[in-house]
Amino acid sequence: MTCIAAFAAFFYAISKAFSRGRDVERALQNQEAVSAHQKRSKINDETSKLGNASVCSDLSQWVRQKPDGGE
Repeated sequence: MTCIAAFAAFFYAISKAFSRGRDVERALQNQEAVSAHQKRSKINDETSKLGNASVCSDLSQWVRQKPDGGE
């Protein structure tokens, strides 16, 4: 009888740890999604305020940048 109780307690602890880890990961993914959405909205707002020539110029400079951020 005690073996069954210990076995049940073990699986209960495992399931709680799994559930807790899943919830933490889900919260992290939601936060990353919100952050990405805010960044997209900010970029969209900035580009909508600029004229076509300014947008094309900025994009051309961005494409020509080196990966380390320098020109």
